[in-house]
Amino acid sequence: MSFRFRKRIRLAKGIWINLSQKGTSLSVGGRGVTTNISEKGVREKFSVPGTGISYQTKRLGASGCLVLLLGIPTAIAAALFLLN
Repeated sequence: MSFRFRKRIRLAKGIWINLSQKGTSLSVGGRGVTTNISEKGVREKFSVPGTGISYQTKRLGASGCLVLLLGIPTAIAAALFLLN
């Protein structure tokens, strides 16, 4: 048996920083649509709230800073769409 560490910190409504032993990521979104940006790439998750049905897609592969530069505007646009 091994220990695991995972922490989720809310920065603003719909924006989270996720911390774990393996790294850090940024999640933007809410119920139904969430974009996650990490060093592994950008992932988007679409779900039907309350049903347990979801679809997850890998939008961009891991390529260091390029992933963050391309993923952050997408995440901000998704957050603004969901907050309005």
